[in-house]
Amino acid sequence: MDLSRNHAENRAAVLTREKGVLQLSFHLDVDDLVAFAHFAQWAAPERRGFRWFAMALPLLVGVVMTFSVPPAARVTTVHILFLVLCGLGFFLTPRWVRYRIGWRIRRQARVNKSQTGEMHYELSPAGFAVQGPKGRTKLPKGAFFFPRETEKHLFFFVQDKAAYVLPKAAFSSGELDEIRSAADTLARASKRA
Repeated sequence: MDLSRNHAENRAAVLTREKGVLQLSFHLDVDDLVAFAHFAQWAAPERRGFRWFAMALPLLVGVVMTFSVPPAARVTTVHILFLVLCGLGFFLTPRWVRYRIGWRIRRQARVNKSQTGEMHYELSPAGFAVQGPKGRTKLPKGAFFFPRETEKHLFFFVQDKAAYVLPKAAFSSGELDEIRSAADTLARASKRA
């Protein structure tokens, strides 16, 4: 057995190329699903306005409350405590939202165990195919396909809010370059509006 194959087995992921088809086999964990949910619901660049609104809402409430009471009431202990709680809300909101997203996805994964496990993706000029615990899905060339990348994951969006997750830690940098190239080829042929 050669060293690259042994290295891939130790990582619990294998990348092979057969007849122009890039095949990826790996284990998908609940933490990978949580990472996708965090990205899609909170961290994606297009969610920046929502993030700022969610964080600023407690401060906005504090400002409105301050200007809605008489000046003498603004220096009371209750009002100052309320403003401190509004400031805490600003800083705790991102942590709370990420916690709730993770909690919800983990609970859902306990109920529906078929979302994780051994996965097999195929990226080829003919399209994108996925084989997982729930069965096999194939998207032909030209179907909606949009890759996004974070520090630890690649997300292959097949709808606006639905994506297949690929943990990057399972693959070497050279393998990741190959995966990015194959994904970019499929994305260029996509009907993404």
